[in-house]
Amino acid sequence: SSGSGSGLNARFARCRAVLQQGLQLNPGSAQICQAWGLLELQAGNTWAALALLERSVRTDPACSPVLRWRTVQAARMALSAQRQHCPRSKLTARLLQINACAVTECC
Repeated sequence: SSGSGSGLNARFARCRAVLQQGLQLNPGSAQICQAWGLLELQAGNTWAALALLERSVRTDPACSPVLRWRTVQAARMALSAQRQHCPRSKLTARLLQINACAVTECC
């Protein structure tokens, strides 16, 4: 079971690297940002996912329908609830644990 999770994490890491490279080569691509955000959402990295999806919409408003998707709205609500119930220091520590350092460089 842990082997399959590790394989999934490796696939997420490879996809993340490709999307990061794509965004570095084409920093104005709302579509790459959106694809990366959806990958992070699938990987459970809510903060990174929402940052990327919101960036995609700021870059190209035509990407805005994704923000109305039920999954994205649920992620927003969960993050909002986490912010309300989690002391700032714990939340900051959790955000630092998220594999979002590359997102911060690009966003």
